[in-house]
Amino acid sequence: MATYYVDKTTGDDGDDGLSEGNAWETLGKVNGETFSPGDLILLKRGEVWRESLNPPSSGDSTAQIVFSAYGTGDAPQINGADLKTTWALHGVHANLYSTTHAASASSVNQLFEDGTRLTPVAWDTDIATTYASMSAGTWTFDDPNNLLYCWASDDADPDTHAMEVTKRQYNLRIDDVEYVTFADLDLYICYQASLILDTAAEPLGNIYFQDCEAHAWVTGAVEWQWNAAARIGCTIRRNVLHDYAGTVIAGTIRCAFENVGGDIVVEHNEFYDGDHALWIRYASSLRVRYNYSHDNNDDFAYVTDIDDVDCCCNWSINDGDDGFDLQNCDDALVYNNLVALASDCGLRMDADCTGGLVKNNIFYCNRRGDVQTDDDCDIKILGTATLDYNLYYSDTTHKWQWGGDLYTTFNTWKAASGQDANSQEADPLFVDEANDDYHLSSSSPAIDAGEPVGLPYYPSAPDLGPFQWTPNFNGVDALRILSGLFEVQSLRAVGTIPGVIITHVAARNGPGLGRIKCQDAGTRLAWRAPDSSTFGTPVTVTSDGRYMLRDGEDLDKIVHVRVYSTYLEAGAESPVLLGDRYNNPIGDDDVTAAEATAGDVKTFAIQLENQSGEIMHRPVAWVDAAVSDIEISADNSAWVTPTSKATALELPDMAAGASDWLHIRRTIGAAENADPDVLNHLHFAFVSFG
Repeated sequence: MATYYVDKTTGDDGDDGLSEGNAWETLGKVNGETFSPGDLILLKRGEVWRESLNPPSSGDSTAQIVFSAYGTGDAPQINGADLKTTWALHGVHANLYSTTHAASASSVNQLFEDGTRLTPVAWDTDIATTYASMSAGTWTFDDPNNLLYCWASDDADPDTHAMEVTKRQYNLRIDDVEYVTFADLDLYICYQASLILDTAAEPLGNIYFQDCEAHAWVTGAVEWQWNAAARIGCTIRRNVLHDYAGTVIAGTIRCAFENVGGDIVVEHNEFYDGDHALWIRYASSLRVRYNYSHDNNDDFAYVTDIDDVDCCCNWSINDGDDGFDLQNCDDALVYNNLVALASDCGLRMDADCTGGLVKNNIFYCNRRGDVQTDDDCDIKILGTATLDYNLYYSDTTHKWQWGGDLYTTFNTWKAASGQDANSQEADPLFVDEANDDYHLSSSSPAIDAGEPVGLPYYPSAPDLGPFQWTPNFNGVDALRILSGLFEVQSLRAVGTIPGVIITHVAARNGPGLGRIKCQDAGTRLAWRAPDSSTFGTPVTVTSDGRYMLRDGEDLDKIVHVRVYSTYLEAGAESPVLLGDRYNNPIGDDDVTAAEATAGDVKTFAIQLENQSGEIMHRPVAWVDAAVSDIEISADNSAWVTPTSKATALELPDMAAGASDWLHIRRTIGAAENADPDVLNHLHFAFVSFG
């Protein structure tokens, strides 16, 4: 196993690539090499390659070949456009400039001015005829003569701008290779798809596309090639996928052709400004979970001709057309999703869908399109399915459709369909939907209103929708990570390994630093309490869910954890800070009941450490609105008392393993003598994660 480095600015393809000082320069060099399982090919952050990447080799079942990033700064960008310069003013038509561009008409479908996409105008006979349809901010392409025409948005010479025009079909391409991972890359502009998956012969699998941004694509961010000879399996996770060209019907994840999709997993992604977020047909199986889709032109998930479909814990907000549109999918599972403000249906299942299970979902204020027909319903079931433990809310008229019959009241729907016996028609009482916070407030009727479907929950029954509300275990929101990956809220334990959240700590553990670790190929977890030297018997993790871990010396030192098995990493181990009142482990300068005297000013600092394994963006802190005597500072100089997340003190981004200090100052008053726990009044959040 070897690590290779690629540096566009200082690299040299004549070097061996085995160190940063001897890095290669081009992706063409990478495409022509042969790699072995376990090899890493790392592109330097902050660099831009106007090429495409085609992995030439496969990993195997023991190790992936990984293409990722090194260094600091922005993710390395693979750009499918050429910079165009040397524009000439057209002699006849005002403000019109041209430059040569040798390419086919089908490949010239996007032109950007300083990163803003300009509007295309179809070529019509000659430039005089075409110019009549042009205005500022438009462009056209004379294919026979290889001339690109542009009328800049400010009427100026395009050479005063950075002009980029599509040149390459894709940024990444899989051709007859497998066991390949792409991670931490910026894929920008192409004339078809950011990642194309193709095979000429054998089925492929174990392709991972993760932690990337793909934008300015045309038919899809990830697309299975129509003429692939066999099925290709792929996992697509933790990406931000957005900004399609808007010229054709498209799917951000597009597997639209028969017998080309293998086992497909789509999880923890954000989709926006696309057409369909998912357009997937004929795959062997499909898992869609923990995705955030918003402001797309069409369905969140258009899924057809797949009999193994599992859609859970997604939230679709303000997407066009339907939240879920399932066709010819038998035994589909649709549970713990939120569909809000869809133009048409929250869920549509056609007559060829049988045996579906629809539970624990929230359908909120859908049917928002300008033109509504009887075809547009909160729920439209034309096949057979079981629906229960769902919540429906509309600020207009409800519509449910069962078979060919339409119902406009909840009671007639339930009586006629025999469905939704334990479901509700109620306002879900989100925290702040006006500002896109669709977490459940503490008074939501969706809390504890669901039925177990194999997902973790607390305490007695699952909540409805993708966000599980957690009660305040110790009077403090220690962490709240809002990313789609998972949510951490109201814990009395700070710090853990990726994929594990500690939800409750038995009192016998006491304050101090315990440890949690993942072992045996990432399948078993173990706990060691503070003041203990022995890990407890490891607990085998068989799936996502809740588990109980015991210390090795005292079996009453128990922690309960919520596990997201996708993110478990073999060998991961981390300290976990426990506090009986949170103030005990801080140090000598914290406030205790014995020290609390009215008028005293106590100052101390706590160290926040990112032990998640991924970047935490914009960590913030604030205090209880009812508390006026606590001030916080990022630099021990400028003190503030923010009392909500909206006005919170912002701290620098924290890289994986990094830490930072939060300074705290409190003026003690008589009322605080009985409640000296400063940290019981602090709240922390991370705006995004990963």
